[in-house]
Amino acid sequence: SEQSTSSNTSKTTSTTTETKTQSQTQDFDRQTTLQNLRTLEIKDLRTQLSQNNVRWGNIIEKEELVQALCNVMEQKFEASKNFSRSGEVMPGKVTDVDDAVLLRELGWRPSGNARDAPAVDATNTGEKGTPQHAPILLDVYATWCGPCQFLVPQLQSAAEEFGPDVRVMKLDSDKYPGLAGQLKVAGLP
Repeated sequence: SEQSTSSNTSKTTSTTTETKTQSQTQDFDRQTTLQNLRTLEIKDLRTQLSQNNVRWGNIIEKEELVQALCNVMEQKFEASKNFSRSGEVMPGKVTDVDDAVLLRELGWRPSGNARDAPAVDATNTGEKGTPQHAPILLDVYATWCGPCQFLVPQLQSAAEEFGPDVRVMKLDSDKYPGLAGQLKVAGLP
């Protein structure tokens, strides 16, 4: 049973990784996604559908669960294609980002000459031919900061309210102090 659980977790992780890889390409690979989803157990399909706010109670057949989840994944892919540069940020959700994702979302290139933090070359922002993306609302926080924790529900409400109009993200200043410094964060929250 324990071995089965770890196997299911790795299948779920590989499906999620596959979707992230797809989000970096031009088109959604429906056949590959269906193939990967068919390897999951019914309870894993139901869990993922629940996480995506899809009611599955009236779906009996495994193939119907697979199709429903694939449809949701394709909708998210299409929604994120022009919403997020990295494909990691979804409309209506708060995304905890790392430095690489944030730099991609900002449209910056790491210069690679700094030791603690990625040095940023912002020369490619606003280039002609670059698709316009939604503005960013970024919360720089620390896990030990009490007031930062009080902002979590408000940030989620803002993400839901703004939907596809604003990319809402948060960055842990303890994990990425160099980037927080480059963004000139002077205090928390």
